Amino acid sequence: DGSEQGDLVNGYWTNQVIASEVGSNEITPLHFSLYSQNAPDFTSENDQIESAINQVGDAISNKGIWVID
Repeated sequence: DGSEQGDLVNGYWTNQVIASEVGSNEITPLHFSLYSQNAPDFTSENDQIESAINQVGDAISNKGIWVID
């Protein structure tokens, strides 16, 4: 949250999706989005994550292994 004392501060949340080949040290950015819980169309963090997965999954024909952190 960017605070030093554990207080919540104003800001945006992000979703990032990156790809890497097995045995490679290189990463490729595939998706990046900012969102706010205060946005009128915001429903949930899970919906934001699912949307990113669906967009990237469609683009890569649902290949690969997903790891979420």
